[in-house]
Amino acid sequence: QEMEGILEVAVIPIPDEILGNAIKALVVLKSGFALTGKDLLLHCRKVLEDFAVPKYFEFRESLPKNPSGKIDTLILKQEAQQSYLAMEENYGIDPGAAKGTRQNETGKLHA
Repeated sequence: QEMEGILEVAVIPIPDEILGNAIKALVVLKSGFALTGKDLLLHCRKVLEDFAVPKYFEFRESLPKNPSGKIDTLILKQEAQQSYLAMEENYGIDPGAAKGTRQNETGKLHA
């Protein structure tokens, strides 16, 4: 079900210490709209089964496209993997290891 203010969304799996993989939603807002991760989470909880609700949300200006104009999820998955490896290397932690943590749009963890 669509949510007002969303231009486009891609969902990708990302590594998670507890779940193995978790869902991350990459969101591009329509011009003039201001939504938060909490807004998206509440909407997703209303319209999706629990197992399908993203654990992470990231706001972007745009999403990469392949030559046919579709969202290039391969690039997004590669970016997520690089980000995950950087978190492990820089902080010596697994981004999903602490129960109840989330990544905000800057990629930093918060409870």
